[in-house]
Amino acid sequence: MWCIGELTAQYRERMYEVLDLYERPSRVEEPVVCVDEKSKQLLAQ
Repeated sequence: MWCIGELTAQYRERMYEVLDLYERPSRVEEPVVCVDEKSKQLLAQ
């Protein structure tokens, strides 16, 4: 199970940097790649 131990100022700062990155418009020259922590494949609903 994944959990956050403590919401520190440093954690919030880094979290907002990631959220700002995802808000940017898509650009071919600068792609955004997401990597999940687990490799699972959804085969059916």
